[in-house]
Amino acid sequence: MRVLFLGNNWLGWQVLRWLKLQNETIVGLVLHSPEKNKYRDEIIETADLHAAQIFPGANLRDASVIEAIRELKPDIAVSVLFGYILHPSLIQLFPKGCINLHPSLLPYNRGSHPNVWSILEGTPAGVTLHYIDGGIDTGDIIAQLDAPGEPLPENLVADARKAVAEIDAKTRDPYARQAAINSAANLYWEAGLNEDANKLLVAELEKSQSPYYFMLDLADLAQKAGREQEAVDWLARAYADAKGPATRFQWGSSYLVGMLEMTPDDTQRIEKVGLEVIGELGASPDAFYQRTRMRLEKLNDKLLEWGDSTERKAVVDRLRARTSEVCRSLPDGDEGRRNCETFLKPGKPATQHA
Repeated sequence: MRVLFLGNNWLGWQVLRWLKLQNETIVGLVLHSPEKNKYRDEIIETADLHAAQIFPGANLRDASVIEAIRELKPDIAVSVLFGYILHPSLIQLFPKGCINLHPSLLPYNRGSHPNVWSILEGTPAGVTLHYIDGGIDTGDIIAQLDAPGEPLPENLVADARKAVAEIDAKTRDPYARQAAINSAANLYWEAGLNEDANKLLVAELEKSQSPYYFMLDLADLAQKAGREQEAVDWLARAYADAKGPATRFQWGSSYLVGMLEMTPDDTQRIEKVGLEVIGELGASPDAFYQRTRMRLEKLNDKLLEWGDSTERKAVVDRLRARTSEVCRSLPDGDEGRRNCETFLKPGKPATQHA
């Protein structure tokens, strides 16, 4: 199905990941402005679209934007934590309608911050999937889950385990299996079965041709459980096992960002890995374009934020010097060289968009 995705925050990113794992075709993105859009980079990277397919939410009533969305021929719109009201002229574009995931038990707590109002007013908490109409969270309800923070009923847990066992047993193709096991682990995680998810992913390391893909999920699970050193160790192992210059940069940047977030005082290790990751850029001809560019932007922001002391600033300076060596190997006037030369410069974005 061809999907226009309108999303924000961590939940929006996770729903987009799930849609991709179901092999749905994401044809366009609508996002909040950068200062109001959390997990923006992760959402853009997951969607993997051209800039012309990404639209600002504030412009959704512009005739030119509506026409551009029409030309993408979406079947359905999916909204998650999206803060703009959709005009009827946009809603009517989608043959299968527009659906929204709203974190309240509608009709209670329509609009913004529903979880806060649930606490303040003592109204029932829950999650609702509903169609979007011209009002604010007033469309027909598709499904609801009340008390989402409570353990799932035993029959649903049993259904989740049965579904995962079937996926595990029947999916043999290596490429299909990679997506299927990721989806199965996510199902376990959403069901609150973190240990089951962990066991499934660890078992898959012995079967997969590219086990480093699953190590990132294991790191994510460990971090959410508060086991930060374990999470960093998984990220280190994933980077060590990754193959190919572009892939190694992606996994290396995840490792480096993980250390900046979870072990920020390990200055020596951060510098060592930072120099290695920048070295990966020099080995990749597409290092400063598209998906790698977006990772570079995130890494730029994280490193500049981290380098707030004399010792750390010295590390950032040495990483900047190593980057300059890489930049000099690129052609003069090339967009990639311009992007490279802005990396780790205070007060400037990591890359420039043509």
